[in-house]
Amino acid sequence: MKFSDTEILEAVHESDGKNQKVLAYLYHEVLPRVQKYVLKNSGNKEDAFDVFQDAMVAFCKYVRLNKFNSECSVSGFIYTVAKNVWINKAKKNKKLLLSEITELPELESESQNVLNYLITNERKKEVIKLLGMLDEKCRRLLRLSIYQEMSGKEICEKMGFASENGVKTQKYKCKQKLLQIMKQQNTSLFESE
Repeated sequence: MKFSDTEILEAVHESDGKNQKVLAYLYHEVLPRVQKYVLKNSGNKEDAFDVFQDAMVAFCKYVRLNKFNSECSVSGFIYTVAKNVWINKAKKNKKLLLSEITELPELESESQNVLNYLITNERKKEVIKLLGMLDEKCRRLLRLSIYQEMSGKEICEKMGFASENGVKTQKYKCKQKLLQIMKQQNTSLFESE
């Protein structure tokens, strides 16, 4: 039996008898893809199953906390989470060479959206901590330019800069301060970007 993404999300929310059928369906549909990826990248079937289990737990958690982006496909989300869990485990266990990680094929756009969403959520606490080490002016400037995506002109008006060039200069200085703090904290938060 095949389930739509909507049916899957409803079943995870409800945790009723249908939930077991949906989970079995996801194991049947997504686990083989995860297994193929893990086996291809220096893992074994047990690794693949563990990674898939972790991805399923993360998926259920996101759904139950209403954090799942319904624009993403369920199978794409689970696969991408599993893939990233494996990359992290393999890096730690040195099973996957760094060159293999950096030469991964381009993700389909849907998976890339899922990946960006996960990275954003995973890094949020670290970013908040690092931004907290900057002065208020830099925190505000970076928040307006990066998170609120304001233009130089808008920031100029909002923060009282004399010109857009002043905004660019200060933004550069703030980013440099942030990078310096990251080095001091030995943070690899943005290494993969």
